[in-house]
Amino acid sequence: MKKAICILIILALAFTSACGKAEKQTSSFFAYDTTISLTFYGQKVSDEFMNECIEYLKSFEPYFSMTDENSEL
Repeated sequence: MKKAICILIILALAFTSACGKAEKQTSSFFAYDTTISLTFYGQKVSDEFMNECIEYLKSFEPYFSMTDENSEL
């Protein structure tokens, strides 16, 4: 009985460690007078989605820029 439980625990650990391999995709860009890095873990992210995220973050720059004279700040 103890042998069966040990085998089940070892198998469970083996299966859970195999699921832990997540792909990492990183993209860097310049905005807000600094370099920003986006990192996604998990399934492969399309370049189109990554570009949409970058454009979305850049869309706020006119409102939050400290160096732009027309900024709300």
